[in-house]
Amino acid sequence: MEIKAYLRNAGVGCQKARIIADLVRGKDVNEAIRILTFMPQKPAAVL
Repeated sequence: MEIKAYLRNAGVGCQKARIIADLVRGKDVNEAIRILTFMPQKPAAVL
């Protein structure tokens, strides 16, 4: 099963958000949250 999520008008660029999304794609939920918590980039807080 494939799941997609869309976010519009977030105020971050799609290329910058894609870099952060690639880091957490395929990871366990808890591990992904842990990674995003300690990242200083703005897209990490949005994701």
